[in-house]
Amino acid sequence: MNTLHHAFWSYFFFRKKQRKTVKSIVIGGIAPDIIYYVMFLYLLAEYGVQRLFGSQEAFSMHGFVHVLFDHPVVDLLRKLGHSFVIWFIAFIVLMILHKGFKLTPLSGFIWGWFLHVFVDFLTHMNDAVPIFYPISDRVIPGIVSYWHSDYYGTEFGVTHSILLVSTIIYLVIERRNTKKAKKRLSDEKLEL
Repeated sequence: MNTLHHAFWSYFFFRKKQRKTVKSIVIGGIAPDIIYYVMFLYLLAEYGVQRLFGSQEAFSMHGFVHVLFDHPVVDLLRKLGHSFVIWFIAFIVLMILHKGFKLTPLSGFIWGWFLHVFVDFLTHMNDAVPIFYPISDRVIPGIVSYWHSDYYGTEFGVTHSILLVSTIIYLVIERRNTKKAKKRLSDEKLEL
């Protein structure tokens, strides 16, 4: 699943919680993928500097993306950020710090992170990561690919798009109804 969709679904399922906690859940939901954006900007800047100093290498987005994913820093942080082992260690530390389970901004971040790892585990096939890294480098493919048509990526994409649009419509209607209810309540208070 792509990063923005992780953010959207994290928000949708936890939107009724405290605002700070929801923000933390959404940030946790996108955190494992942040390295891609940071490294994209870094490599783009590096390419720009090379061009300034006379490099004649032609820009290719396809090649650029492969360089991005093959970069050793991205590879390491991708494995760490998408690992159930690393997540579980963070979860145990959280339980010790909180002396049990409480939904706070910190625990929201941890749960958002978990949802990201779990959904990616299910929706990545030939681009899956070793989910038990650093204990094991074994890659366990998911049940469907969110993008690759050989692994039901087209069907997943259509279904996911329908769900996204339906959910956005639902959220718009919910927000409108909430505003109407608040206005009605304030009008009733004014009449009293």
